[in-house]
Amino acid sequence: MKTYKYRHGFRAKPGIDAETCFNELERIRVKNSGNLTAPAVVQEAKDEAHTLHPYFEWRDKIAGNFWREQQARNLIGSIEVTVDNHQPVRGYQIIDRVQVQSNSPAVEVVKAYANTEQALADPEMRKQILKRCMSEVESLQRRYSALTELADAFDQLALAIKEVA
Repeated sequence: MKTYKYRHGFRAKPGIDAETCFNELERIRVKNSGNLTAPAVVQEAKDEAHTLHPYFEWRDKIAGNFWREQQARNLIGSIEVTVDNHQPVRGYQIIDRVQVQSNSPAVEVVKAYANTEQALADPEMRKQILKRCMSEVESLQRRYSALTELADAFDQLALAIKEVA
């Protein structure tokens, strides 16, 4: 059984529970050829009747479109999914997706959010997640290199990631 919640500390808007938010984000992702992006979420939420509309600041004197896109990224990143009482995981992972330009043969690589469950089942997306994980471990290792008591743990973690990658 899956349950949805917002990550600890996220300020959810009243009336928008995490499962409803996840389902709406999934609808937007599917509508956009599997590419969930902040601009796509903002575009969909512009309609005042849209479920996610209250989450955004629509007064342009206070916030512009870039701020609304940041709000969308925060919203997407806030969803956690728990399956069968295991540890909660992020609902979405950032991945690189190839996007075809409409009315053009050109393609571009865009940063998009993929449903974590689907991303882990796809070998290419899983590889991207492992690569980002390794990069984050290396960053932590550099940041906390003065803590010698963590050196073995970092080495073991880096080795485990390399083995599965």
